[in-house]
Amino acid sequence: MRFTVIDNFFCEELGSEYVAGLSYEAREEDVALRALIPRWIEEGKVREGGPRSEVMGSGDVADNAGEK
Repeated sequence: MRFTVIDNFFCEELGSEYVAGLSYEAREEDVALRALIPRWIEEGKVREGGPRSEVMGSGDVADNAGEK
């Protein structure tokens, strides 16, 4: 399960710091971490999924080949 941190926070239960903007992977064997993620989502500390691109634009690329 991948999650991305919204705001920096320290987790006392795990003794770990989580940094805003970074995404983390909770593996199958990370039972304690996986149990905490739903609570963190409710608290607004993290969101499910990986990082999102902050690039804005239409995605159109002008073809300027041959123009001077």
